[in-house]
Amino acid sequence: MGFAGTLGLQQRLVDATPDGLRGQALGLDGSGRMTFQAVGASAIGAVAEATGAATAMTVAAVLSLGVSALIVPALRRPPGRGTAPAGVPARSPAPGA
Repeated sequence: MGFAGTLGLQQRLVDATPDGLRGQALGLDGSGRMTFQAVGASAIGAVAEATGAATAMTVAAVLSLGVSALIVPALRRPPGRGTAPAGVPARSPAPGA
């Protein structure tokens, strides 16, 4: 699934972010995603050095499934509309919506 799996999440972020802050929000999302991929790879690499590859892959899989299970309830809720900070106009609904 790879990167395509994040497209639905990015759409939720775009929908919840005021127009004036969208670029910053997407930039922060991308930077955070890349940073934590590196942190995760480093952490699992350290586990592999200490315990072996099979154990490290098992730990990574269990953690991935655990995080997925924790975020599923939040993703099942309909996306909310973001609240614009003072001085930033809120995103208006699409015509005909």
